[in-house]
Amino acid sequence: MSDCVFCRILAGELPASFVYRDDRCAAFMDIRPVNSGHLLVIPTRHAPYLADIDPSEAADIMKVGHAAAAALRGSGVRCEGVNLFLADGEAAMQEVFHVHLHVIPRFRGDGFSLKFSPEYYTRHPARSELDQLAASLSPLMGSRPQQAFAANNELALHVADPAAAESFYVNTLGCVVFDRAPDCISLRNGALRLYLLRDPRPTHEQVVPSFDVPNRAEALARLEAAGCSLVPIGPHAPGQHYVRDPFGVLFDLVERRAPA
Repeated sequence: MSDCVFCRILAGELPASFVYRDDRCAAFMDIRPVNSGHLLVIPTRHAPYLADIDPSEAADIMKVGHAAAAALRGSGVRCEGVNLFLADGEAAMQEVFHVHLHVIPRFRGDGFSLKFSPEYYTRHPARSELDQLAASLSPLMGSRPQQAFAANNELALHVADPAAAESFYVNTLGCVVFDRAPDCISLRNGALRLYLLRDPRPTHEQVVPSFDVPNRAEALARLEAAGCSLVPIGPHAPGQHYVRDPFGVLFDLVERRAPA
């Protein structure tokens, strides 16, 4: 565009000190640097806002920014750290309306800062508020929300008589009982947790590992969509299910939310 300063630089109509250029993006020195070495990375195609470039162009810009940060650290420029900054929109301090990523070498006492409002230091939203915001944003990301699966150190052991099995695990294997219920005896041995579950006639594997997830219902739905099947846990947990993956392996999901 004739009225875009960055497009004019790319067309050779205005001078610039280029660090990098290919057919998709370019990097050159900022003429109003925060510190010596401050440079800009831009797409070669005119795009006023971040929403106007596609994901591959965004990735290219970040790749060049990544390389530029490494170059600054390896150069003779004073550089104790690097800020990557992209202003998208006037309210976000964008001044030139052609997408650009600032790569800024930093050092202690250089005088540059972003000023936070006083509320920043006292604003601590509840986890429920953050979860609600995340849930509203996830569908707009163009992909399925990511459900975290964290392997834990727990095994469910299906046995006909938990009390009878307890003697072996305590006296022979040195486990310690830390909880007891009519249909489940909980033991620990080091970091390992074992749960002896009453299941007189198991219809599946006797040893079942588990994964921690923040939302069990959502995780089950995602796994079913991925080709997993549900298997009844047993008489001690009516209506509850284990998961069998497409390769035949059985595991459980334990809902545990990370602390706020």
